[in-house]
Amino acid sequence: MNHNRPRWYFWTLLVTLLAADQLSKWLVVNRLALYETRPIVSGLLNLTHLTNDGIAWGLLRGNNLALAAIVSVIVLAALWYARRLDWRPAATNLLAATISAGAIGNLLDRFTRGHVIDFVDCLVPLTNGYHWPAFNIADSCITVSVAWLCYRAVFQRELH
Repeated sequence: MNHNRPRWYFWTLLVTLLAADQLSKWLVVNRLALYETRPIVSGLLNLTHLTNDGIAWGLLRGNNLALAAIVSVIVLAALWYARRLDWRPAATNLLAATISAGAIGNLLDRFTRGHVIDFVDCLVPLTNGYHWPAFNIADSCITVSVAWLCYRAVFQRELH
């Protein structure tokens, strides 16, 4: 077995997460008007159709093309770096699939829509109605991956 190639479950997870991200965004765009909100858990969780042409928390708004170019370069650099990875550990495959699905999912939005579709709208309890910045499945993939990398960097000696 070639250790320089992702395992089958890398591809399975990547395709599954990417499909879930794109399908969820398609459903939001086709079932909710822009800015329409549907409560899921009253006072805690809504589905809200929003767009974001910036990055996390709406930072750098109005720079979709520049952000798409930057993310494209990062993805290409990651692919180049991935040739050096030891793909035998499950963690390598799971982490790489998760972060790749997130990056590709939002990049697809930037190129096809000119912005990212966000829809998970969480209200923060005990804050008098403060809304956490809306996000999507791709954002969740990136967040989980970065948290996982940070955990491994702090609590584990070797990163595979």
